[in-house]
Parts: sequence; C-alpha cells; structure tokens
Amino acid sequence: MSVFRLIAPAATRALVILVLAAGSVWADERAVTVDLGVGAWKYDFDGTIATDPTGVDLQIDFGLGDDTDQQYFIDVSFAQRWMPNLRFEHSTVVGTGARDLGRDVVFGGISFPAPAGLRSRLTYQDNHLTAYFPVLKQGDLTVDLGLGVKRAESGFRVNSTFNQIETAFDETLPMVFLGVDVQLLSGWSINARTHALFWGDQQVIDGSATLSWESPWRLGLQMGYRHVQFQLEETGDYSATDFEILGPFASVTYRF
Repeated sequence: MSVFRLIAPAATRALVILVLAAGSVWADERAVTVDLGVGAWKYDFDGTIATDPTGVDLQIDFGLGDDTDQQYFIDVSFAQRWMPNLRFEHSTVVGTGARDLGRDVVFGGISFPAPAGLRSRLTYQDNHLTAYFPVLKQGDLTVDLGLGVKRAESGFRVNSTFNQIETAFDETLPMVFLGVDVQLLSGWSINARTHALFWGDQQVIDGSATLSWESPWRLGLQMGYRHVQFQLEETGDYSATDFEILGPFASVTYRF
C-alpha cells in the first residue's frame, strides 16, 4: 500500500484546491445546485481477513450478520462547464457477531480453539470526496467521469473467555469515478455510480445502483443497492483483506 500513500496526498491537495475554487464561484455567481441526502444502509458482510498465513471468514468463523447504519451525501453541481462538480459521501458501519467456533482459529497471533464461543465487533467508517465532470449529455442520459479520495478506517475486535485481540486499518486511497444517470418521466431517474481503484492484484470498489424520485417541492426519495469491496495486501494489521459490505439502502433527499 506504500504507492497509495504516495499518491493520495497529492490527490487530496488537488481536491482541496478545487473545493476552494468552487467556493469562489459560489460567492461570485451562485450558479449552483446542492443536493443533500440522509439515509440508512442495511448491509451484510462476506469474505475473509488475515493477520496470519491462513485467513478467517467473517461470517463462518466470527458470525458477523446483517445490520443497519447511517449514510449521507452532499452533491454540489455548477452551471459553469469548466468547474467540476463536487460530491462528499459518508457512511458508518458497526457489525457484531457471536459464534461457537467450528474449527481452531489463529488471528492476530492468538489461538482460539474450537469450540470456544467468540464475540466480534467490526467498525467501518468511510469518507469520500469526488470531483467530476459530465463528459456526455445526450437527451435524458448523462455520463460523469471524475477523480476522488476515499478515507477508509476499520477496526475489528474479537474476544473469547480467555483471549482478546483488536486489529485495525486506515487508508487514504485515490479513486476513479464513473457515473451514469438516466432521467425518466415525472421526476423519476435511475443512476449507477462506481468508485474504483485497481493496482496489480489489489482493488477497492465502491458501487451503487439507485432509483430516485423528486417531488415538485424538491423533496425526494432514493432506493438502491450498494456494494463495497476491499481486496488489499499488507494494510494496517492485516496481511490480506478480501471482504465485502453489501446491501440495500434508502434515503431522503432535498435539492436547494
């Protein structure tokens, strides 16, 4: 992940400059549209993490199940074609699990022998800033392309009667953004958004598909599905991560 740590600060500085420039445009011409959205994400976990040569399964070994937490976004669109649009997204995940081990597990250098009862808690926080341009507008179809920075932080705690271990990772990652939006009739629209990073065998993908409705009073609703995948090596306390957080979401939106 050392390459990501070299690239991310430069990408972050570039986005800060764009945000400051956006503030200047807003103050001078106020030719902006602001969309706010607050909602809930009902997610589930899948995949493995490893601190040792063998990985552990988040569901099978640790019993992490589905849960619901918050997410929100702020999207600022500018009328000036030379000015990139800006989108900030935040989500928080807190998953818990309980399981009687079906096999011996080694995690963080600590042995958890079967059939020990385990309790686990995974936290994940995601902050994402994206600058993007509409590269294609044809009728009701809009295609956006941009660059972003994702700040991802995660902590994982496992404890049994006799042992306890806490692990974590935090990464600042440059991401490529692609969005497709199709306007339908009577305030309805569908869109798909993907933030992605590929480097060798490693990848981070954060994608969603959304059905949106906006009323004549600018208040709206969104329903969709989000899929986040981390496939990284040597990140934080982990030798490898290959896990997903995925599930449906719903949001209330307002356009200024």
